[in-house]
Amino acid sequence: MKSKVENKSESFYHKKVKQLVHNSILQNSINIAESTTEKYFKTRRADIYFKFKDNKRIVVEVQNSNISITEIIERTKEYNNQGIYVLWILNGKGNCVASHKYPEHKKNVKISPVEKVLHQVFGERVYYINIHKKRSKTIISNPFALHYSFSNTKTAKLIHNNFESYYFRNSNFTQISNWKLSCIKYKNFKIARFNDKDIKNTLKKQILTFLHDLKNANPKIFDNNKNSKKIIKQIIKRHKKHYGKPILLECIGSVMEDFLK
Repeated sequence: MKSKVENKSESFYHKKVKQLVHNSILQNSINIAESTTEKYFKTRRADIYFKFKDNKRIVVEVQNSNISITEIIERTKEYNNQGIYVLWILNGKGNCVASHKYPEHKKNVKISPVEKVLHQVFGERVYYINIHKKRSKTIISNPFALHYSFSNTKTAKLIHNNFESYYFRNSNFTQISNWKLSCIKYKNFKIARFNDKDIKNTLKKQILTFLHDLKNANPKIFDNNKNSKKIIKQIIKRHKKHYGKPILLECIGSVMEDFLK
């Protein structure tokens, strides 16, 4: 029976990317006690490993090639069972994504089943970097997070097209200011995350600000419950350029319920 540890020699390109990610995280954290770009754990070889001064341990997996959902979950659970937190970062232009990913708001983008699962595991975001080759130099972008929500014009179901399988989703991005990491437990997983803002909380704050401004400008509009639809239409009109209607309606409902109490 073959070991799960990779037997094939690793490409220089992948080694270079791992080194760049490792150095970027290391340079932004002052509480790291130990780090390496290659660490063996029983039958697994981690891309990047960090041990912090508080004894928390993190494995970072930088994924470029195709990988199955089963492999994602198995690797994460195996590390978790050893008390290790896991961070997955996808190459936004790699084979593991259904379409190229960029730090932008966009509607009806293709995402792979793996992207969908990581979105669930990491609290409604997926982390990406974009890798560029310039002459003989490899450059990586700052990490960015994409939040996916349902499209109001495309089916939510998995689409099979020849050898491809993908979902259509709207995406909203959150810029990540630095490479600092934090450890949390989420949905029975021990995960490491960047210190990015939750996109729904960001949107809710924008809606709340809009409602306060609207009330200051026209307080009587809130005196009649019949105006609720009019208010919702105004909110959607204000934010529809960047956000899809499904996520807007979800956030509007919870914000207005609290606002009108």
